[in-house]
Amino acid sequence: MKRLMSILFAILVLGGTAMGQRLLPMQRGLEITGGVPLQKQGIFKDGNFTVGMDMVRYIRGYNYYHYGVSYSQQAYHYVGLNLPVRNYLADGGFMFHLVSDPGKNILVYAGAYATLGYEEVNDGQKLLPDGARLNARNRFIYGGGAQLSLEGFITDHLLLFAKVRGHFLGGTDLDLFRPSTVLGIRIIM
Repeated sequence: MKRLMSILFAILVLGGTAMGQRLLPMQRGLEITGGVPLQKQGIFKDGNFTVGMDMVRYIRGYNYYHYGVSYSQQAYHYVGLNLPVRNYLADGGFMFHLVSDPGKNILVYAGAYATLGYEEVNDGQKLLPDGARLNARNRFIYGGGAQLSLEGFITDHLLLFAKVRGHFLGGTDLDLFRPSTVLGIRIIM
């Protein structure tokens, strides 16, 4: 009887498939992102881009906290000129798990975050070549945002994601709402 129980236990344990340890509380990850701001003039124009790096910490229920830094550059058009605007931002927030497949391979998240940073307009030059004076100025900016994320595991420690996010920025002389799309890779440690 003892031998039969041992054989049945071995069949049950060794016969099944082993699943990876994913999305465990206290697990950390490093994100590297790249994307483009969404503008009226078009998505991939004038060298507009955004890059960033975030740290992620999972908590219960497959949710996670994130915090990191990002840099974005976009051009605003004025009478044939492209005026560069650069943002250096630090943000942190919470992502809430919405839905996933049973194996937790594809996940959808929604979340919010707070932002603090610095905005540089036209390299600090106030006077434009046609003699006009630029009212927008370099300054510290603050605010928050919302994002929606689609994430997919490639391996147990590597996943790819796509995010749609929108910054609501105060303290700026330019657009208060700045949407963007971001693609990235996360390495789970």
